[in-house]
Amino acid sequence: MINRREKMSKLKKTVMLKVMMIVLTGLFYAKGIFAADTKAYEAYLAKYPDSQNRIAAVRQEASPTQLAEIAVKDEQALVRSAAVEQIADQNLLAKRAVEDSDPDVRFTAFNKLTDQPLLAKIVQGNGVDAVIRQFAAYRIESPDDLPERWDDYHDNPGKILRLRRAGKELEKLKNLKNMKVVVQAKRLGPVYYSGRGVSFSEYGEQVDISVTWSGLKTKSNQEVRESWETDFPRSIETSGGSKDVLLWSADIPMHKYMAKLLSRLSCSENELSFLATQSIVPELRWAAVAGLNAPEIISKIALEDRSSLVRLAAVEKVSDPALLAKIYLEDQDDAIHNLSRERLGIPEDR
Repeated sequence: MINRREKMSKLKKTVMLKVMMIVLTGLFYAKGIFAADTKAYEAYLAKYPDSQNRIAAVRQEASPTQLAEIAVKDEQALVRSAAVEQIADQNLLAKRAVEDSDPDVRFTAFNKLTDQPLLAKIVQGNGVDAVIRQFAAYRIESPDDLPERWDDYHDNPGKILRLRRAGKELEKLKNLKNMKVVVQAKRLGPVYYSGRGVSFSEYGEQVDISVTWSGLKTKSNQEVRESWETDFPRSIETSGGSKDVLLWSADIPMHKYMAKLLSRLSCSENELSFLATQSIVPELRWAAVAGLNAPEIISKIALEDRSSLVRLAAVEKVSDPALLAKIYLEDQDDAIHNLSRERLGIPEDR
């Protein structure tokens, strides 16, 4: 029994030694490769001291390993950007889109990103460039890839995600085939501002939205397309000090876009009633209310809908003085309070 135990102990020691040798061999090999890569990069710098020559070399002869190092280490943003343009590795592109110090390099890297989980991580990450975060959210094809809190956002990424959810609802309601929401966003600017000893730049955006579908009885595709872009202010008030690069968003009236979508889909009164009361998307409920002619349902929505945007659309169609008075006295939203006051002919509050 003792001999057997001794044999088992020796066998374990032998196996552990072999494992350790394999690990150490791998480490030394990796260290050698890293050293070789570093030397290759240093040789590249020595060969091309001029940044324009390095850009040409990056585009013509740099290896994938060199490209990865140049994208991180080169002091010139134009060279790093040229390297990023040649990189296909999605993980490396995601890191450069978030970590590079230059906004143009970050955006160049981002423009090549297609991996949905990586895009979702960028949107949810802390300290991410506002431009990158917003444009990444536009590319999230499935709303389920982001936290529920994005449903409540009033900014453009939240609107786009709710449009994608609305598309799923309409596809099911109307028995449509291949309903797709395609969003293309372009960065505009930078536009430069200065005053009171401060100068800074601001970016904008152009957002193109296209919803396409086909019916069960026809193969021809239908489409609703719209485009919006940033209306840059002429000047920006600043109290001094430094200012980070920000993004001025385009003004996208998503509720009106969805109303146009419902009009093209020729929704029936029953379908509008269903959407107005059952949709999880407030802009879609607004669009349904705008086209609805059902006083009882509209009255209920004016009192009970959780979205002030939808309640406001319903109040605009309410004519019953008693109901308007109830809304005037009870609704806490300023816009709804003022609208119901105007509809009742009550003088403005002093």
